[in-house]
Amino acid sequence: MTDPTTNPTLTDTLKQKLDELELERRLAAAVQAAETAMIAALDAVSGYAAEHRDDIDRWLDKAGATVDDKTDGKYADRVASVKEQVRRGVATLSERR
Repeated sequence: MTDPTTNPTLTDTLKQKLDELELERRLAAAVQAAETAMIAALDAVSGYAAEHRDDIDRWLDKAGATVDDKTDGKYADRVASVKEQVRRGVATLSERR
C-alpha cells in the first residue's frame, strides 16, 4: 500500500490541476455570460412579439387555414390547439416587456 503523504492520489492530483486552471472561476464567468446573452435575447424576442402581435395572429390564422384546406380539416382540432398555444406564448412574451 502506498503512503498518502508521499504519493498523492489521482483525486488529489486532479483537484490540484483543476485549481491551477481556475476552472471553477472560468465556469462561473461563462455561466454569467450565457445568462446575460439569454436575457438580452429574451428581451429582443419579447419586444418583437409585443410590436408584431397582430402580424403574428394574422400569420397563425393564414397558416391554420392553409393546413385545414390542404388536409380537408382533418386536423382542425390540432391546428386550433397549436394556434392557441402559440398565441398564449406570444402573449406571455409580450407581457414580459
